[in-house]
Amino acid sequence: LDQPLEPLSAWGLFKLNIALAGLQFTWSVELGYGSPYLLALGISKPLLSLVWLAGPLSGFIIQPLIGALSDRNTSPMGRRRPYVITGSVLVVLSIIIIAYAQEISRLIGISVLGWDMTDSGITNTAILLAVVGFYVLDFSINAVQACLRALVLDIAPLAQQDAANAYSGRMLMFGSSLGYFMGFINLVELFPFLGKSQMQVLCIIGIMVFSGAVSVTCLTTHEKPLFADDKGRPRGHHAPPSLRQITTNIIRAFWRLPLPLQQVCNVQFFAWMGWFPVLFYSTTWVVEVITRSYPGGSVPADDPEFFDRATRAGSFALFLWSVASFLASIVLPWFVSDNPSAAPARVSMRRLYTFSHIFFAVVIFSTYFVQDVTGATVVVVLTSIPWAITLWVPFALVGEFVAKLNSVQSDGATSSPASAHWCEPRPNPLGVPELTTNSDTNNGAFPLDAGIVLGIHNMYVVLPQFVMSLVSSVVFSLLRDAAPSTHSESADHTTSSAYTTPLYATTGNYFAPATTSDFAQPETSHNDAVGWLLRIGGCCALVAAFLSLYIKDM
Repeated sequence: LDQPLEPLSAWGLFKLNIALAGLQFTWSVELGYGSPYLLALGISKPLLSLVWLAGPLSGFIIQPLIGALSDRNTSPMGRRRPYVITGSVLVVLSIIIIAYAQEISRLIGISVLGWDMTDSGITNTAILLAVVGFYVLDFSINAVQACLRALVLDIAPLAQQDAANAYSGRMLMFGSSLGYFMGFINLVELFPFLGKSQMQVLCIIGIMVFSGAVSVTCLTTHEKPLFADDKGRPRGHHAPPSLRQITTNIIRAFWRLPLPLQQVCNVQFFAWMGWFPVLFYSTTWVVEVITRSYPGGSVPADDPEFFDRATRAGSFALFLWSVASFLASIVLPWFVSDNPSAAPARVSMRRLYTFSHIFFAVVIFSTYFVQDVTGATVVVVLTSIPWAITLWVPFALVGEFVAKLNSVQSDGATSSPASAHWCEPRPNPLGVPELTTNSDTNNGAFPLDAGIVLGIHNMYVVLPQFVMSLVSSVVFSLLRDAAPSTHSESADHTTSSAYTTPLYATTGNYFAPATTSDFAQPETSHNDAVGWLLRIGGCCALVAAFLSLYIKDM
């Protein structure tokens, strides 16, 4: 494990990162169509924001835990791939539950419990199954993502950390583009044999794309098992660490991160307070803008195709956003250098990181002036530039740090103080043991390997999502329409409140684009709740920009 890493070709970097494209394809399905799906099942928007706590909750718990466990994994397959395979199986199972929640609910309710089609228990059971499916999906996606990101840090040598993480960003953007493109076209007409609804076909395609991409990475990437010596005896061949030991190590590492890594994490905390509303409510905001563009701010009853157009507008904006992000992830690395004196026309990654937060805030503040679907689409597309940077630069900085820290530890006494000053842990107010990259936790020390570092970094990504999820519930509750919520129910369709204006409705056994006949319309709809939530996130992005100025070189 301590032998020098071999340089990777462009093809090798592609194979190493292709699994992230499949993972992002699956996540884009959740982001782009999860909210409309749950709203169509009957969940209110305030409750929906609490359902999406699954994402930050799973990231907060699973990524550090799986990262720490995989750091100590002594499987002959390597440290990361066993967890990738197990998590992938759970991803597939959860997608199936989500796609067929209504069918499973009807099977249980009608065939087993004897309910009729109008029984509210069928709807409630479908909602419960979908929510459980999304929670399992979030938890398993985070487990797979933690190990795939750590795998990049493990396999790529120090000199290729920037390039490897740039490839990671490109694969993520490619997966998003593919996912949103698939959602924009009529999949039922193209692939009627895969399902009866857009959501079902999309989920089946997602399973195939995800499984194929993960298989390529797992079969072509060769990890070095975690061995202690030349005789093949694994590190920690004694009893594996207990959950309490792992939790204690994560807490210790959280408090003792070296300063450069802590500074990156601080920036990420405020940056993701801005990104959470954009990722989960962009489509809803586009629909609100279109609704307000009508005279009087309401949708006329003689416009039955409104929701079809709104759905396509939101999907098209997300598709353009993902394509622009993919292009930005290819172009931006060519303008970046961490040695500006050698390349005066280029900027450092740190300055680009600062620019991304300022640019993001300016774009988000412009939502206040948007009056039509064209302006809304432009705003969504412009956020693609800082998004491409967000998926690349902070991970590259963390990767550089871990690789240099490993290099310093491997060099031992040959390392000069100047080359290692940045890897010193922060002051120790709690008296916790020192950090080390040695995976054998003897002498009271505990490891600071790639898995646990990325896990802690992800904690700073998901903690602000907890905060913004609660903030969104408050904002939606305070700014909801004054018109009373109205529900229209029948044996063949389930409707939602006027405020939620979902993009899709359930009709019979099918999940199809909604029409105005599926929903009760409010008399007026001047609501800009999502817009104000976005602008709160823009303020947080300015804080991130200020903090990014103080990130130290590693």
